[in-house]
Amino acid sequence: MKYSEKNKPLVCMMTQSTCYKGTRKFTPKGVLWHSTGANNPNLKRYVQPDDNAANRTELLNLLGKNAYNNDWNHIDRQAGLNFWIGKLADGTVAAVQTMPWDYRPWGCGSGSKGSCNDTHIQFEICEDGLNDKSYWNAVYKEACEMTAYLCKMFGIDPKGTISYNGLKVPTIIDHTGSHSLGLGSNHGDIQHWSKRYGVTMETVRNDVAAILVADAPATEIPVSGTVSTLDDAKAIWDQLYAAIQNPYGVAGVMGNMHAESSLRSDNLQNTYEKSLGLSDSQYTAAVDNGSYTNFVHDSAGYGLVQWTYWSLKEGLLNYAKAQGMSISDWKMQVDYFLKEMRDEFTAIWKVLTTAKTVREASDAVLLKFERPADQSEAVQVKRAGYGEEFFKKYAGSAVAPATPSEQKTETGCTAEKLIAVAIGELGYKEKASNSNLDDKTANAGSANYTKYARDFDQKYPNWYNGKKNGYAWCDMFVDWCFLTAFGYENALRLTCQPEKSAGAGCTYSLRYYKNKGQFHTSDPKPGDQIFFGTSIDNSSHTGIVEKVDGSKVYTIEGNTSDMVARRSYALNNSRILGYGRPAYDSAGSTATPTTPSGSAVTKYYRVRKSWTDKSSQIGAFTVFQNAKNCVNANPGYAAFDDNGNQVYPELQTSFTPYLVRITISDLNYRKGPSTSYASYGYIEPGVYTIVDEENGWGLLKAYKEQRNGWIYLAYAKMI
Repeated sequence: MKYSEKNKPLVCMMTQSTCYKGTRKFTPKGVLWHSTGANNPNLKRYVQPDDNAANRTELLNLLGKNAYNNDWNHIDRQAGLNFWIGKLADGTVAAVQTMPWDYRPWGCGSGSKGSCNDTHIQFEICEDGLNDKSYWNAVYKEACEMTAYLCKMFGIDPKGTISYNGLKVPTIIDHTGSHSLGLGSNHGDIQHWSKRYGVTMETVRNDVAAILVADAPATEIPVSGTVSTLDDAKAIWDQLYAAIQNPYGVAGVMGNMHAESSLRSDNLQNTYEKSLGLSDSQYTAAVDNGSYTNFVHDSAGYGLVQWTYWSLKEGLLNYAKAQGMSISDWKMQVDYFLKEMRDEFTAIWKVLTTAKTVREASDAVLLKFERPADQSEAVQVKRAGYGEEFFKKYAGSAVAPATPSEQKTETGCTAEKLIAVAIGELGYKEKASNSNLDDKTANAGSANYTKYARDFDQKYPNWYNGKKNGYAWCDMFVDWCFLTAFGYENALRLTCQPEKSAGAGCTYSLRYYKNKGQFHTSDPKPGDQIFFGTSIDNSSHTGIVEKVDGSKVYTIEGNTSDMVARRSYALNNSRILGYGRPAYDSAGSTATPTTPSGSAVTKYYRVRKSWTDKSSQIGAFTVFQNAKNCVNANPGYAAFDDNGNQVYPELQTSFTPYLVRITISDLNYRKGPSTSYASYGYIEPGVYTIVDEENGWGLLKAYKEQRNGWIYLAYAKMI
């Protein structure tokens, strides 16, 4: 699921708006969809920050400035929504929250039997001309993701109904549906638009439900909520390992859990069973149904790690309620423990992710988190011993501390190899349906079908947490390049991902690098994974860094204009969040071909069709010029150095011109790559050649010499 507590949508609270100042709070029980009914897909038309907002400049850079001040934050408009979906200034589709979720919207009006304003969070989708399927697909996916996020937050069943004024009202509904029930004014949105693409509100409910199902844990949760045997404990091990990615750290946690609760997630501290007169199950049930109200302050240890201190128990209780789960749910407890470690106990988290022994990790949890009365050496040894048992059972003998020499072992994993694979994919176009996936240009469309997702779904089903074909694929393209270049295990290692991960999502991929200390906000290197978005917790696009100069970073990206293409950005582009840096051999440095000069180790330049195709080798030369001569005499071959880097012919890294088609009649072409530059007027619809890019703008061929003719590429289609 795209959005979560750690990855929230963009926020631009419009506190100057009439609705924000005049409404009241309510209890959300559903989500109601609207669309604007006007041909303007840009968020800036409706959404603008407060005049005195602390982050006003940042928000205006993201949204764009409404030059007419007729947005809904600056006019007397008797309407207001909780969030909006449309285009940011750079043309990407995003959701923006404009009122708190528990502020009653003024959205659907009222009918003869009441108003869904009393029950449903509401939002508007900015309409375009209703004839661009790619825009519809983008806003529809964003709307489904936001609806799923809110359903999870408020415990809403996407296929359920609520009772209101004697009516059964669907939890997910649109303005049309509210009117048909007598609970809204007479409008036809969104079905006047959605039905053009075969989408009904039943489709919406099914798609939202599917997102929630995919987000649910794959492992069956024990019905009792307890895990008491080593075999059952494997599920806890797997969940911890997916986050910590270090078996020593996981074993250290498991040993402490075993000492505290025998891995029973409904375990109530024994001394309190007697004083409260409640068994484990009775205490759990009373907390769940609300009849016992002193959970936070009773000082009774509870759960897998025996949460005792009031603020930690309060956090656990609130987290369980937000997830709609029992206080004894082990999956929820493990999630909450991991959240505590990452957010509040960062020193312990660092130890868990880097520990070289079980004892090191166990002591960190025991002495800095659990902190029982007895913290003696004997207790430390005992808990570490429990952890060793889990380590032996689940980590296996294959895991051993890396020696310094092993850490330096070269694996042939270089940035050059990754970039070579990515270059080979340039020009691949997204497909309109699940066919012709291996053909670069056939069946081109915008339905998110690609060979990259197909390969993960069919050949490598354990890579992600579910099937991915038909979903946004920029991150899958990057992972596919790593997998193709380096193989399964090395690709997982280099991208810092566990198996069955959420790594198809940009925010999660960024977080995997960050958790390993391999995320950088500046100084990009070739082979880095670049991330774009509005914040570290809201990344929306990614690609591979091909090269860097003094002012720009040059990338190869999937799912950019529905294809694989080169792009370039100013290094200070506000949309760049940073760079994930894989642990390549020799830091992924670029090899410079030189003729050997009598070093102790003989260097060879091998001539093959590709580095991985050893059987195609037709020569190995110690003199670089001789290797070049061989390549020149054998078309289709290349020269590679000892590390597998292609050194001849030189990999093409310069910009490759391409054609775009412009179909709209009101696209400005400007003297520079920004709306701050003067416009020549509207460019005629037709086909044009783009000879360079900067910050999402394309330089027209006719203006190449003076570099003074640019169009915004979001409104052009690459052909």
